[in-house]
Amino acid sequence: MSLSIQVPSVAADTQTRMSVWAWVAVGVASTLVLSALVGLAIAAILGRISEDVSELLQADPWASAPLTRSEDSSEDESRAPHGNAVGRRQS
Repeated sequence: MSLSIQVPSVAADTQTRMSVWAWVAVGVASTLVLSALVGLAIAAILGRISEDVSELLQADPWASAPLTRSEDSSEDESRAPHGNAVGRRQS
């Protein structure tokens, strides 16, 4: 007695195959998903750049304040000689 294992034959028609339209649908879907992910990545990068630029351009109160001098420095300057007074001879 011989023991033989019988393997059922599988016809090519019974295997599952994807049609051309299924491949087209997979390609379109993957293209849309990939472009959406790339768009979100670019938007995140540009968002960070715009935050940095707006922080640089933000006006600080001390930067836009009018120039004023303290009272001590104005008194010192009023006592200092002006022009060629230092080089003049006194007679």
